[in-house]
Amino acid sequence: MQTSQFFRFGLLALLMLLIASPRLLRAQQVQEGMASYYNDKFHGRKTASGEPYDKNRFTCAHRTLPFGTIVKVTNLTNGRYVSVKVNDRGPHKPERIVDLSRAAAQQIGLVQAGVARVRVEVVRNGQVSPPGNQPVVTNNPSPAPAPPRTRPARQVDISDLPIVDHNGVPIAESVQAGESQPEDQVTATPEAKPDPTLVEAQKYTPALFTMQAAKSTSEGFGLQVGAFFSFYRLLEGMDEIAGKGYKNTLVHSSIKDGKPIFRIILGPYPTRADANALRRAAAKKGVEGIVVDLKELK
Repeated sequence: MQTSQFFRFGLLALLMLLIASPRLLRAQQVQEGMASYYNDKFHGRKTASGEPYDKNRFTCAHRTLPFGTIVKVTNLTNGRYVSVKVNDRGPHKPERIVDLSRAAAQQIGLVQAGVARVRVEVVRNGQVSPPGNQPVVTNNPSPAPAPPRTRPARQVDISDLPIVDHNGVPIAESVQAGESQPEDQVTATPEAKPDPTLVEAQKYTPALFTMQAAKSTSEGFGLQVGAFFSFYRLLEGMDEIAGKGYKNTLVHSSIKDGKPIFRIILGPYPTRADANALRRAAAKKGVEGIVVDLKELK
């Protein structure tokens, strides 16, 4: 009699476990929390899976999901989503649940904000987790079913294009202000100093300008109202001058101390007297400048 009761009790317990298992599994497949993205300085460094981090690939870091797992990450502030592969461990900040590559962060509009609340859903399971790395998932009161096993086509983004200077020479990308990776990885390689030119560029971009350019003859006189080593600052300066009502502007480019320099010149005017008259009128509007002979510019 006791054996029969024990058998029925064991069968009932097994049945309850089978009923509860799918619910527990679904709960482990979906989690919500804060997401961040890798700092660009980690580009090329080895991840916990052994793969090098590539900011242009769709990958992520997760604390517990097996390497190779494909997850769908949805930005809950704008509804945009991306599918990424888990190939690293992190993030180390407890309030965050996933670190995205830069390409993935761009696709869901995370780069500007730096962090955002997201939903992480397992699309396809990866290899078996190492011992001791069992999934621990935050509670989600209404887990969504796993989406179809599809991977969205990558969207073309201007940040994927090669960065070159005005002569077409490639220049290095600057460090972005995204979330850094684990501290032990930070100390593994000395941190590179950001390129001063690109740090300057970050102050004035992104921006969109209307431009019309045609080579001008070096005749007459003009009023030089600005000179910049930064092309981005040149565009901002021209916009400022246009905002004060000056539409006839010239840009003179040259090399000074091994660097390109750009001068904003109002004109041209046929005589020095005409240029001087402009200088006096411009000073009343808060625009200071010097009169230059266009033929003498080198």
